[in-house]
Amino acid sequence: HGDCVQKVCLKHKENQCMCTADPECVWVVKPGVNMPHNGYCVKPSMASCPDVDIAMLLDGSGSMRNTFGSYSHGFYGLCEIMREWVLNAPLSGDDHTVGKDASPGGFRVAFLQFAFSKRDYRFKPAHPSNCGVGECTDGKLSGRFDELALDLDWHEDNYQRGWTYLYTAFTEAADLTFLP
Repeated sequence: HGDCVQKVCLKHKENQCMCTADPECVWVVKPGVNMPHNGYCVKPSMASCPDVDIAMLLDGSGSMRNTFGSYSHGFYGLCEIMREWVLNAPLSGDDHTVGKDASPGGFRVAFLQFAFSKRDYRFKPAHPSNCGVGECTDGKLSGRFDELALDLDWHEDNYQRGWTYLYTAFTEAADLTFLP
């Protein structure tokens, strides 16, 4: 009660012996994976996930201040749900500087907050920028939990509270994360 505990499989992320000894985790080996020990540790429910790049658009609109499930503030609840999901996801281990040359094996994720100011009719997705490796993602894809967790911290601290325009959000997300 009240204690934060690191997820078990994340603690064994790159240690095959510790992972296979833990009944809550499985070691996934994929041919061509360019990670330590040629694999990674995940919960069994995540073991069969394909390698994928995911751009998560976080709704930064004012309506997200409302209740969201059991969370009293929707935007902060959404960030916590994303943090929990990333904690259990089979991340690739690639940092945000790798770009399109990522190694196979696991997920890479980008978090972009979309909102629009009535005073400034230009849309720009919000994300942390000018980050070194391990500090955040610059709005790029990352397979490192430390970078993604810091991005979510930034989003919680920089909730936009604006209007939302999905077409522009999708276009900007594609430009930032998937196009060279």
